Amino acid sequence: MAEGEEDSCSDIVKEGDNDNSGEANLEAELQMFRAQWMFELTPGGSSTGLETRSCRTRGSLLKTIDTKGKLELAKEEKARELFLKAVEQEQNGALYEAIKFYRLAMQLVPDIEFKITYTRSPEGDSIGKSYIEDNEDDSKIADLLSYFQQLTLQESSIKLCQPELDLSQTHISVLPMELLMYIFRWVVSSDLDLRSLEQLSLVC
Repeated sequence: MAEGEEDSCSDIVKEGDNDNSGEANLEAELQMFRAQWMFELTPGGSSTGLETRSCRTRGSLLKTIDTKGKLELAKEEKARELFLKAVEQEQNGALYEAIKFYRLAMQLVPDIEFKITYTRSPEGDSIGKSYIEDNEDDSKIADLLSYFQQLTLQESSIKLCQPELDLSQTHISVLPMELLMYIFRWVVSSDLDLRSLEQLSLVC
């Protein structure tokens, strides 16, 4: 009885192995059929002979894999072009067009933004250079402002306003520049009261 049980168990194991190998064979046959079918669909795909048929199916299988790779590369290239076009549109200020191109690129390849290596174009460099030049101009203007403030402080004889007549009272021109600026801001206020500004100018 024990031997009979062992034989039945070994038969079950062998059948399981046969099922696994049968599934693998079935999968291989299916792949061969698909490759042959794809080969026959291509122009000039008539095949004769068993050996040439298996060689052609292997070759067509490689061709289909190669074709899939080429299609993926073409798809990625198209997505890259659309993404870069979107970036250009965004830089030009056409945001709606940029969104349209971004959407198309993302539909082709969802992670296209991570696959693109950004290289600066000469136009991009000129934008960066103009930004640096603008910053240099701003710093020159800031330097001029401090220069003029120092001039007025150094040459105390030259003042913004001077009294017409000699007075025994203190004139407004004697006040420090910062205090004058606060007075002007308070008088004119955020309402831009020109009448008050005219009256203030009569003091000078």
